[in-house]
Amino acid sequence: MVERRNDPADRRARIVHLTQAGREVIACAFAGHEAAMERAARGLTPAERKRAAELLKNLRLTDQSLLQGANKNRALSSNE
Repeated sequence: MVERRNDPADRRARIVHLTQAGREVIACAFAGHEAAMERAARGLTPAERKRAAELLKNLRLTDQSLLQGANKNRALSSNE
């Protein structure tokens, strides 16, 4: 699925590349997701789809900041 290659610019580093099989697995996984998202948004106008995508991005950012806050609180309470 992946192969590790030496970095030509830095002999200490390795670069991970997807193989053709790895690309196919990802394509199949995203095809199902894409179809599900298309079904979910089929009743929306193009403007509504754009707005929905913006709102989902905002939720993701909010979710990430909430998770970071929860992790900080968990770390603080475990140090008490």
